Amino acid sequence: MAHRKLPYIILGAVLLIITLVLSYELNRTIVIAADSDLYLEQEENFTFSEFRSKKVQYLVLHCTASQAGVDHNKKWFLDFFKNERKFSRPGYNIIIAPNGRKDTLVRFDNDGYVQFDELANGVAGINSECIHLSYQGGIDRYGNPKDTRTPAQKKAIEEEVRNTKLKFPWIKIKGHNEFSKKACPSFNVRQEYLIYNN
Repeated sequence: MAHRKLPYIILGAVLLIITLVLSYELNRTIVIAADSDLYLEQEENFTFSEFRSKKVQYLVLHCTASQAGVDHNKKWFLDFFKNERKFSRPGYNIIIAPNGRKDTLVRFDNDGYVQFDELANGVAGINSECIHLSYQGGIDRYGNPKDTRTPAQKKAIEEEVRNTKLKFPWIKIKGHNEFSKKACPSFNVRQEYLIYNN
């Protein structure tokens, strides 16, 4: 009689394992906030012939508005902007991963001018004057804005801010929220980098 119940016991155990695995996967699902830069920012469509190079004026700090600890690689972001958003170019020049790794999505040289091939779509209307730097994170598990920067991200952002300011002393360090009504980058850039804007 016990041997007849064995298949049901095995089936029950398998279903329990599947349920646990799915539950774990759902709890670690990558949440990207609905008002994330990744979804809401509109692409500026410049053609090469109509683009006019401008002197860089701003280093704009962003967050990806994704949950803390999620680490997407460069390829994921490039694919996302191209295939999901249908952008001709990414929204950021550089993205900083939770471990402090810096991924360059759109290179920027040292001449102090935004060239056509250096454009990123971070802030509509002023991209031709900006370098865009984003950290992965910026929301809590419920999708609310939250400063989720790891110590490694804070260090990497500070290095980028300092190095950019050394290369381009006139540049202003701004948060995306200083140009639009967004929480991005989920911390007070003006206060945190005040020393660099004097």
